[in-house]
Parts: sequence; C-alpha cells; structure tokens
Amino acid sequence: MRNKLSIMIIVVMTFGLMIPMETYAKSSTMDEVKAEKNKVNEKVREKESEIDAVLQEMETLYDELEEVEAKVAKKEKEIKEQEKKIDSYTDEFKEHSEEIGLINETMEQRNEILKARLASYQEQGGEMSFLDVIFTSSSFNDFISRVSSVYAITNADRDLLNQQE
Repeated sequence: MRNKLSIMIIVVMTFGLMIPMETYAKSSTMDEVKAEKNKVNEKVREKESEIDAVLQEMETLYDELEEVEAKVAKKEKEIKEQEKKIDSYTDEFKEHSEEIGLINETMEQRNEILKARLASYQEQGGEMSFLDVIFTSSSFNDFISRVSSVYAITNADRDLLNQQE
C-alpha cells in the first residue's frame, strides 16, 4: 500500500510540476500564436485590399465592356440599315437597268422607222411628193382628206423625232 501511495504521490507531483511548465510553455506559445495571428490578419487585410482593387478593376472593365457592347449593337443596327438601303438601291438599279433596256429597244425601233422614212423621202423626192399627193386630188373632199393625212404623217414624224431626242 505504501508503494501505491508513493507511486501516487510521484504521479501527482509529476503532474503538478507539468502544469506550471505547460502554462509557461503555453504562455510563450500564446505570444507566438498571437504574433502569428497578427501576421495572418495583416496578410488577410492585404489580400482583401488586393481583392477590392481587383473587384474595382473588374467593375471598370465591366462598365467598359457594357459601353463597347452598346456601341457594337448600335453599329450592328446601322449596318443593318445600310444593308437595307443597299438592297433597296440594288433593286432600284435593276429596275432602272430594265427600263434602260426597254428604252434602248424602243429607241432602236424608232431609229429603224426613221431610217425607213428617210430612205422613202429620198426615193420619192421628200417634200415634193407631199405636194404631189395634195395637188393630185380629184375633189375638194379628197384634197381636205389628203391634207389631213399629210398633216397627220408629218406630225407623227415630228413626234417620233421628239421622242427619239
């Protein structure tokens, strides 16, 4: 029993001595931990300020991106409007080209008619044949009829020349 008691006393003394040592060890470790905590907190604050700077830069870039996207959308709208105008002008050009083709055909036909008329005038003596037609009438009604016909033909020729011009 005595052995047990001595062992108990030794154990209690050992633990009793360890507690102050542990407290001393803890106090020096606590200072180190506090210093380490302060360092970590300082690093955290630095990183937080870096994060804030990055976030502000991201906001600035986001705002710039929105501006660029708005400009791009505006330019795309302008491009679409210009493409519509180009399509409209292309359609007008096609229409005008077709009209020009028809006008050229009509002018060519008129040129042929005029050539035939001029050739006929040259063969028959021009103005004299009109006088012959008028003065060879057999009656006054025939005379009036022939004058009207000559007048209609000369007006038609004049109109044809005017149209050709």
